[in-house]
Amino acid sequence: MAEGLQSVTPKLPLPVSNEANDVTLPEPADNVLTQVARDIKAYYSPEQPVQPAQSRTLTLPSPELALPAKVSNPQPSVDPVPAGKTKTVLHGMNNLVNDFELSPHEAAGVMGNLAHESEWFTKLQEEKSKYIKPGNKGGYGWAQWTDSEWEPRRTNFLKYAKVNKLHPTSDQANYGFLKTDLSNNPRYIKSIRGADDVNDATERFMNSYEKPNSKVAQLDKRQNRAQAILDLYNKSKSRTQKLASNP
Repeated sequence: MAEGLQSVTPKLPLPVSNEANDVTLPEPADNVLTQVARDIKAYYSPEQPVQPAQSRTLTLPSPELALPAKVSNPQPSVDPVPAGKTKTVLHGMNNLVNDFELSPHEAAGVMGNLAHESEWFTKLQEEKSKYIKPGNKGGYGWAQWTDSEWEPRRTNFLKYAKVNKLHPTSDQANYGFLKTDLSNNPRYIKSIRGADDVNDATERFMNSYEKPNSKVAQLDKRQNRAQAILDLYNKSKSRTQKLASNP
């Protein structure tokens, strides 16, 4: 070997399989396997058969389902009958129940409308408004009876009071004419028979007898007063029954 040249160990070629480009690498010795490789080899060793993986059930705490909050529709509070008008209210209720064989809630539907029309029987003369035609005197009485082209109710009411020598503001004159009007026109009583409750009776009588302008009908106020009247009537009857049972 010439002086100055270093000794070079020739590299041996890698073993090549018969198939083209198929290079076979020598299997690494055990002492060079990583820890992970050893574990895999031990797990799949013939001496230790593979154990099937055990399934585990993961139990999670079941959250309590939050039920939707109940949304109630609160009923409007009922304004009681004014102390000074309980006698008027009971006068009308007792007579309607007896004269027309109405149920208490049907009679209350009638009286609730009248209480609304006359502001708890305190304003018998209808106040001026844009809904009163020129030359018309407006309504009068419990039901605000008004003269119209087809029926002069106001005039008829005042004539009834005069003929029977009753003051037009009295309970006797107002109920007396109401009874006459309802008796002569049975369709009004028929319209409220079989009403489901006091609210239903109130709406039926409003639509059949009063027929207010839809802009000022105020059905909710009519129903509120009808309920107050029914409550007063029921309390009155309960009180009467207690007195009768305890002479």
